[in-house]
Amino acid sequence: KNVTLLSSGNFSGAAASKTWNFSHAFVNRAKIHNGIAGYIYGMRFDKTKKSFKPVVDGDVTLRFYPGGSDSVYSTLKQVKTGKIGKARAVIRVVMYFWKIAHKRIAVQLCRIKRSGGDVQAIIKAKSTTTSIKRLLKKCRIRVYNAEKNGRYSHAKMTTMDVKIGSKRVQRTFGGSVNYTASAFSKNSEVSVELRGSKYYNDGV
Repeated sequence: KNVTLLSSGNFSGAAASKTWNFSHAFVNRAKIHNGIAGYIYGMRFDKTKKSFKPVVDGDVTLRFYPGGSDSVYSTLKQVKTGKIGKARAVIRVVMYFWKIAHKRIAVQLCRIKRSGGDVQAIIKAKSTTTSIKRLLKKCRIRVYNAEKNGRYSHAKMTTMDVKIGSKRVQRTFGGSVNYTASAFSKNSEVSVELRGSKYYNDGV
């Protein structure tokens, strides 16, 4: 069998004992294994390479950076209302670094919140741009600062139970990608999009 582990956690004592992270293990899924192995091999020679295509394997999509798409933002844009019938759409964000280049994600979260959605976020306050914190507060999104007594959230994770078009969909986004310009245009990163309730229920 092949085993592929995708995580926001570093190989460090702090990652194991002081920080919250998102990890997912894929067992005996050759397409995922080969996609990430090929990415690692390619990045050995040139970390600025931007020709890695997404890997889709059933209910999982992998995206590679630099050069990968902003899949969280593009999904949020498709959500037209914060309602799912009589229920509320539910979105949860956990983000270690959140900088001005991705303020547009906060703008979409506010729009969904104002249209009836249940939106909450966990951040590391010192790693989040002040204008983003102010915007989230202004539109009354509940924000938790996961930074206390030397512990903090290092995860990069978003979960959604929303309506897109006429369908109710559940998405879980994770990986190593922060909401920063560097993560998308300079760094070697991997993100994962997981579709369906089995992933969503674990995430929330």
